[in-house]
Amino acid sequence: MMEYPYVCKLQVNSVFDNEIEITLYSGVTIFVGPNGSGKTQTLKKNERSF
Repeated sequence: MMEYPYVCKLQVNSVFDNEIEITLYSGVTIFVGPNGSGKTQTLKKNERSF
């Protein structure tokens, strides 16, 4: 079982120059941003990290 909060450190080269850090809490986590801001690429990279 995962312990919360869980911190994911990701490198999404196609979107961000630096490593990003996402903190996940129990329940629902959502990503909000304008079109083309890298939400989908970040989620795909996060999915691969599990």
